[in-house]
Amino acid sequence: MNWNIEELGYLPEKATGLGNKFLIGNGYMGIRGTLEESKKDQFPAVNLSGIYDQVGNGWREPLNAPNGLYTRFLIEGKEYCLSGKEYKAHTMELDYRHGIFRRETVFETAKGKVILKTERFVSMVDKHLIALKVTLIPSFDGEVEIMTGIDGEVWDINGPHYDSVATGVTGELICAVGTTHEKQDKVAVYEALDIPYKTGLI
Repeated sequence: MNWNIEELGYLPEKATGLGNKFLIGNGYMGIRGTLEESKKDQFPAVNLSGIYDQVGNGWREPLNAPNGLYTRFLIEGKEYCLSGKEYKAHTMELDYRHGIFRRETVFETAKGKVILKTERFVSMVDKHLIALKVTLIPSFDGEVEIMTGIDGEVWDINGPHYDSVATGVTGELICAVGTTHEKQDKVAVYEALDIPYKTGLI
């Protein structure tokens, strides 16, 4: 039996449906199958179960958390993303037996080809954990930057559900804490980095 779902190429009008198709989760939370560089208008969402909010006369709905997987990719100071014209190939894949989402995108830069690979999963052991692995493979010597953080611009249907999102640093972690509109509940997201090669980091 083939446990993999695959999507080749990129069509912006399919992004919403692919977010649903490639969603992964553990029953406590899940993340839509959008890409790491996706902003609010491309509907990324970390879905949470058991916590709801209502704004005005809209229906009460489950909350989305601030996106702790938001990541940008820069080559020689220029940002590359799938919505740009420089990508040459793109594949999304979901191993739904093991709950692993993968993407591979090939970009053509002024200096040569760069391959971007990512993998992510939502842990069944620690229900609060989403893990993301990012690999950039350039075909040339040059400056490559991976910029990651927590996106506090949360997409929702009947929101906004956070009256405020406060950001900060705790030890080696960055954090974002949202305060809900209806009951003033707190939703906290923390991000930690594990960088195997530290040469050239500032």
